[in-house]
Amino acid sequence: MGKVDITHVAVVATDLQASIDWYTNLFGANNIEPTPSMKLSSGAAWFKIGRVGLHLAQWHERSTVGVNHFGIGVTDPQLFHDIYRKAAENGYFDSRLGSHIYEIPSGEVQMFMLDPSGNIVEVDFPDASQIDRSIITDLPRVVDVFQPQPERAAEGKLFQ
Repeated sequence: MGKVDITHVAVVATDLQASIDWYTNLFGANNIEPTPSMKLSSGAAWFKIGRVGLHLAQWHERSTVGVNHFGIGVTDPQLFHDIYRKAAENGYFDSRLGSHIYEIPSGEVQMFMLDPSGNIVEVDFPDASQIDRSIITDLPRVVDVFQPQPERAAEGKLFQ
């Protein structure tokens, strides 16, 4: 079997223009094509964030299941800190899991926020030791907060 990659992720945008602005301003997403969708008469927009496509689908409501999300990996420490600052300044953080940011057993960092339509966006960073603690002053470890941990939990990695 050949290499398998995610080609795109689709999320609901209850306000398409607000979502376009949010993803563009926070992540520098490149808008590929804001156009009516063949399947959605209310419209859609396609972006690229890194190598993966993001499809925003205009819809009047979103799923109420709180685990639906997608992750964006950020490997540049400065950019990760800039995104953190913007999210803090604008109240984007999602703290429904107790905190909006965690160090996971692999030493990587997960930060959670909500886009304008309430979609969970996980922003990941590969090395907690590179976090500037004067900017991100509270970085709880998942293993200290959520007990008991499944036996294989420490094997999970976000960056390969």
